[in-house]
Amino acid sequence: MLNTENIQDYGTNNIVEIGSGFNPNKVKINIYGNNNKICLKDTSKNTQGMLQIDVNAESSNITIDRDLFVGALGLKIVCGNRAFKPVNNSSINIGSNFSVGGAQIIIYNSHAHIKIGRDCMLAWGIMIYNTDAHPIYDATSNMLINKVGTLSIGDNCWLGADVKILKNVSIANGTIVGYGSIVSKSFNKQNICICGNPAKIVKENVIWKIYDEKYIDNEINNGN
Repeated sequence: MLNTENIQDYGTNNIVEIGSGFNPNKVKINIYGNNNKICLKDTSKNTQGMLQIDVNAESSNITIDRDLFVGALGLKIVCGNRAFKPVNNSSINIGSNFSVGGAQIIIYNSHAHIKIGRDCMLAWGIMIYNTDAHPIYDATSNMLINKVGTLSIGDNCWLGADVKILKNVSIANGTIVGYGSIVSKSFNKQNICICGNPAKIVKENVIWKIYDEKYIDNEINNGN
């Protein structure tokens, strides 16, 4: 169980559930606001870096399913910004077997959501940013033009180093996102590789593996 100093709850009616397997020195939670729920399910992974969760919200939820791995550069999850008023009814849900080298996952708006599927692998320098932080209005109509909704990453996706995923984007199952890419629009086709700024499809009908000895030994021939 975590040391009490690692969980700072400045609100009321907040629930924190932490499963077995977490290193008590590698999780830090700060909650400002009321009626929030944080659920970290059991993990068997040997986490290296810090998992930090900062919540400035009301009636919001953060859930991480089983078998989280956090690399040396850590994972920071932010729901609401203390420079602004608390957000309401927002959520961040991460599927099982989630592996990350170093990333920030951020929401700054009410009624905004981030959904990440199972078996996803993120490198380092990752930013999943479901907000613009500040409003943008049409100068003629004064209508808001950058409203925030749901950012969704499917199952079995691989994000290379320094990738940025921006607000309201959806990427489908099996997507590979190349090094340094900025994803500012949705891709609904599965098993594709996208790269660039802005990202575009560079390869279709692809699958990836976490590890293959022959690949490490540089002995894979085409077709094998």
